[in-house]
Amino acid sequence: MNFLLNAGIGWSATTPFYYTLALDNKYCHAGHQKENAYLKLLTSVPDHKLERFLAAKRKQVLPQDPWVQMVDNSIALDDDLYAPPYSLERYVDYYLKLYEKTKSTYHAVADFSTANFKLPEDFLVELRDKLSQYFDVRVIILFRDPINRYFSEVGTHVGKYSHIKTFKESLTTRKIKKNAYYVQGIQKFDRVFGKDRVMPIIMEEFWTE
Repeated sequence: MNFLLNAGIGWSATTPFYYTLALDNKYCHAGHQKENAYLKLLTSVPDHKLERFLAAKRKQVLPQDPWVQMVDNSIALDDDLYAPPYSLERYVDYYLKLYEKTKSTYHAVADFSTANFKLPEDFLVELRDKLSQYFDVRVIILFRDPINRYFSEVGTHVGKYSHIKTFKESLTTRKIKKNAYYVQGIQKFDRVFGKDRVMPIIMEEFWTE
């Protein structure tokens, strides 16, 4: 059984890349939605933000949601990934069930949550050990020119008339986010999963070939 773990990075064309694999090539299926962020839930969502996080995620798996309709995610909607208790065992069980539902059409199941790039290394080791009991795990990481990527990220949080101004201010006033440390991120996943199982992809090069 094949498991494709996308480790990020946000605003690097991970969505069209997922659609290329899932729609055009029928390679992988991510279940409820492209980004379930379940591993983020296990590692970095504080208790006081839990209900808001869950409400947002459950809203995204309604039958009329574009994510659901785009890649026939309806086949996964009878299994509530966000039902407690929250654990790695629950995560693995979800993908085992998803594999059984999709194996006749797709070659792999996948988690395309871009927040995976920031997962702690000790947690990744635990994740690897759990998944590897059942799956052949491969990791991809999509990168983009860091300035262009950050410009896009800033643009999702501000109005179009203040985009450039906010971007320039952010370069000098805001703390550098973890998803900007490309090399360190690659090295982390290499250490955990092995270099032969990790494929960094430069977005600009991929889409021009």
